[in-house]
This record gives sequence, structure tokens and C-alpha cells, in this order.
Amino acid sequence: MNLRSLAGVGSQAQAHSTAAAAAPTAAPFSTTSASSTSTSTACCPPLLTSGSSVGSALAFVPASPSPSTTPSRPSSFSRLPRPSWASAVGGGGGGGGRSFSPRSPILPSKHISVTVGAHQGRAEEPKPDGDGTLAFPLFRDDVAQWWPMRSRPMADNPYKRFPSREMTTEAERVRAAAAYLAYEVPEYVSTNPPWQLSLPHVCVATIASILFGYHLGVVNVPLDYIAYDLGFAGNALAQGSVVSACLIGAFAGCSTSGSVADKYGRKRAFQISSVPMILGSILSALAPSLPIMLLGRLFVGIGLGIAGPVAALYVSEISPTAVRGTYGSLIQVATCVGILGAILVGLPVTSIPGWWRACFWISTIPAALLALGMEYCAESPRWLFKNSKWLEAEHELERLLGNQHSKTAMADLVRGEEREDSGEASWGALLDRKYLKVVAIGAALFGFQQLAGINAVFYFSSVVFKNAGVTSNIAASVSMGVVNLIASCVATFLMDKQGRRNLMIWSFTGMACAMSLQAAAAGLTVLAPYQGVLSLTATLSYVFMFALGAGPVPALLLPELFANRIRAKAMSVTMCVHWVVNFMVGLFFLQLLQQLGASVVYSFFAAVCVSAALFVRKNVMETKGRSLEEIEIMLLSDDA
Repeated sequence: MNLRSLAGVGSQAQAHSTAAAAAPTAAPFSTTSASSTSTSTACCPPLLTSGSSVGSALAFVPASPSPSTTPSRPSSFSRLPRPSWASAVGGGGGGGGRSFSPRSPILPSKHISVTVGAHQGRAEEPKPDGDGTLAFPLFRDDVAQWWPMRSRPMADNPYKRFPSREMTTEAERVRAAAAYLAYEVPEYVSTNPPWQLSLPHVCVATIASILFGYHLGVVNVPLDYIAYDLGFAGNALAQGSVVSACLIGAFAGCSTSGSVADKYGRKRAFQISSVPMILGSILSALAPSLPIMLLGRLFVGIGLGIAGPVAALYVSEISPTAVRGTYGSLIQVATCVGILGAILVGLPVTSIPGWWRACFWISTIPAALLALGMEYCAESPRWLFKNSKWLEAEHELERLLGNQHSKTAMADLVRGEEREDSGEASWGALLDRKYLKVVAIGAALFGFQQLAGINAVFYFSSVVFKNAGVTSNIAASVSMGVVNLIASCVATFLMDKQGRRNLMIWSFTGMACAMSLQAAAAGLTVLAPYQGVLSLTATLSYVFMFALGAGPVPALLLPELFANRIRAKAMSVTMCVHWVVNFMVGLFFLQLLQQLGASVVYSFFAAVCVSAALFVRKNVMETKGRSLEEIEIMLLSDDA
């Protein structure tokens, strides 16, 4: 039984109500009044089993149930007051109506008051009551009667997107049922949804992160061979442009990802991003000259820029709350797998002429799998709900969470929606007071992540390994990749246990200690005999601590903090900050290293890490164990 059952609970409703009126020995009922309409208060039973019939669920019950049978609100919602306007009193239901109390087959125990008006035939328009609330009837297609349902004030009505006439479409009934469950029924405690249902969808989405890591590392090993074959060997500027072209394209793609994800949906955004990635890989593989290679890398970057924020959005929006942190960490794990895979795929370049072209051809396979796999994955229910596609949203929630948990998930979406304006947000909405602070926090987190020097450490790792006696650049790259992957796997187990905030604080603190050791090894003459070993230890420790929190958490945390209507565009803006700072660090790092020395530069990175830890401690809330809608309500309530 699903939410579609609420609007039509059985053809025997009128018969039950007539029988009740003629039964003087029935159990007593309490009476209330609203808009001069007499109502009856009753109690709905707990959820029925799948074998229960709808008709047998309609009956009279005493008005005052035992306190032990009344479901309690879970502690996670203890701070959320029930709105005073959320009442099922039948104001505006029309005089002369017959009162009865149906037992809904989908609702847990709850005192409700329902008045069924004597309307027959064509429906009346919903009319405002004297206190400014709107009595909106729920149409029952098998009984020519109405369920008046009082909603919130007309100025901010949860049903304001409904047609002004009868709600006869199935999608509208689903939306109304979710609203009823959200405000008329206390939240009941249920088991966590099965994680196995959503895992395949998450795995397909992480292909985008594998491509992200692969394309960032695919030119590292064969770059000298590419330069020789294309005629720009020895030109440092040209070699650097092959790397930076991808970053420029990523910034361009990232700046449009929010609009693409909001307009076409998360699934289509993935498929759109696959097109430039496939096209760019083909151009790079066939490139006869440097300009064609740069064009191919630019197209690849555009695809990566679109897919990066969308992957974080999609995974956070489809994951069950209990494992959302674990699933979000898989994005970082997939990125590490992509980087390590690019290094391993590039190893034959030293013995097979032209192998670097095969490296680009190989990247077209996962891009095609991403586009094809998304065709069979669920669309984000939150994107569907935001676009008033309530029936589709419920269907996708059933695919991702199971039928039982889809009901409460739909109710959560209604609660979250009531705290914000409806419809798609414009770019200017990010500057609104209630959103600006959290967007600024997101941009700061990505800024700290890149200013902490992770890319500089990877770039300078070959020199560090040589000083420690490891002369092979490939060995250095593989060692860094393995450490990065191991730490990312550890983070997946800690994310939903220790929390996002704690992991980031520990991570930035550990990175600060590692950078301090690196600065001491480079600047203190007393440590000169041990410089190689200390630098190697500091570098590997830094990479491990980064992958433990500072690396995976921002991409996971920010979609949790952003409200549903701004989530895609806010992720686009913050990821643009990531790419800009990334590009600036890569551009100026070597110059600063030559002018200021390694000790000063590493000390600066250590100071940034300390500042980041303090910033997280003061400004970032913990989101572990909370649904996206609960987080949204808490943040918007604080800003109200």
C-alpha cells in the first residue's frame, strides 16, 4: 500500500458514515468546532499489513486511545514544533455535513477530525476561513464527497501549486497524502532503509569520479612522450598548457553545471557531461598537433566540470541517511582509483611507441558506460519533488528506499519545502541572507582544501622521494596513490560513525603537523642528515590525513548543507572556487618556492591548515544521522 491510497480509501465510506449516524450505542466521541462546523475526533490505527483490505479499515473507534499506543516523536525531530495551522478540522466543509472517522490503511495512530460535506456532483472552489486559513478538500473519486483539509495561511499555502479545482490526478493525491502525513501524523520511528537498493545507483554515479581522477592523471606519466610525438619537446610552457587546458575546461563546465542539473535533472546532466568527455578523449587520441591536443583536453575538462558537482549532488540526494556519509566517501575513493588507474595504464608507454594514444582511447569506455548506466538509474527524488513531479518522486523513492520508507521520505520532502520558497532558484538567490552564509562557508571549505597545498605536495613529491633515495618518478606516484586510496577507504568507515565535522578537524590538524615537520626538515640544519626520511614521512602522512577528511568531506558536506532549491547552483559556485584556487596554486607554487624557499612555503601551508581547523570548529555543523530536510529546516530556522 502506498501514498496513493489516501485520496480514495474505499467505496464503503458513505455506508459506514450512515450506519454510524444511526448507531446510538457507538463509542463516545469528543467534539470540536471550527468555523461553526461540528466534527468528530477519532483515532486511526497503526499501519496495516499488506493483506489488510481497504474496506475493513473504515470504522468508528473511541476518541481517547491509551497513551501507550500513541506513537512518540523521534528525538531527531524533537526540536521541530508541530505548526498550529496543521489541523485536520473540517473548516469550510459546508454546513449540514455528516461526520465520520475513516481509518486510513496507510497512516499510523493519530487523532484526526474530518467532516464530510454533503456535496454531490461538481466540486466547489476551496474557500478561505475567517482566520485566514484555506480549507482545501481532498477529492475521493469513488465517493462523491470531500475531505476538507485545513492548511496553512493562504499567503504561504503548501497546496498553492495545486489546480484551483478538484485534485483528481494521481500525482496531486500523492502530494496531498505526503503533506497530510507530514503535518497531521506524528513522525513514527522506523528501521533504516535497506542500503542495498540505492548502492547500484551510487556505483554508476561514481564512474564520473573515476573519470575525474583518470583524466587528471592520464598525462602525468606519458607527458614527455606526448611532447616528443607532437613536436613540443623541451617547451615547458606547452607541456604545462596540456595540463592546464583541462583545468580551464573544468572551470567552464563547472560554472554551467548548476543550470544543467536544475533544468534537465541529475541523470541527464551525467549523460550530457559524457558527450564532451568522449569527444575530447577521441580528439586527444587522434591529435596530430598541439592545438588539437589542447582542444581535446578542453572538451574533457568541460565534461569533468559538469559531472563533478552533479556526482556529489546525486549521491547525497539518493542515499539513505544512515549511509549517506559512506556513500559520499565513495566519490573520493573513486577519484583515487581513477588517479591510480591512470598511472598504471600509462606504464607501458616506455616500451610501446604511441601508447599514450591508447590511454585516451581507454577513457572513452567508462564515459560511455556512465551515459548508458544512467539510463537505468533512478532520478533524484528531490529534483522531481522540487519540480512538482510528485508521482515520479514517490516512484523513485520506492526504488531507492523501498515501499515502506518512501512514505516517510515523501513527508520529509514536504516538511523541508515548507521552510523555503517553492520553484527553481535564480543565481541571485544565492545572495539572499538565508542562503549567503552557508554558500560562503562552502566556498571557504573548498578554498582551504586547495590552499592547504595538496596539489603542491603531489607536484613536488618526486623531489621529496629522490631526496629519500627513491629515484623512480613512477614509484613515487604509485606510492602516493596507494596511500591516498587506503586513507579514502578508511574514511568511508568513519564518516557515519565519527561525523563529518570531527573528521575535518582531525584531518586539517594532522595536515598542519605534517606540514610543520616538512618545514622543519627543510629549514633546520640540525635535521639535515635526516631530511630525506623526514620529508618522505611528512609527505605520506600529509596525504593520508588529507584523504581522511579534508579531501572527501567538502564534496559530501556541502550538498547536505545547501537547501534543495539552491543545491545545484550553490555546488556549481563552490566548485568553481575549487578550480580557481587549484589553478592559482599550480601557477604560483614553483615561483614562490624559488623566491621564498621550501621552509617558508610549507610553513604557510601549515598555517592554512590550522586556520581551516579553527574555521570548521566554529562555523560547520554536524550533519551525521540527519536527513537532508531536517538539516535544511535547522539551518533556515537559525537564519529566520
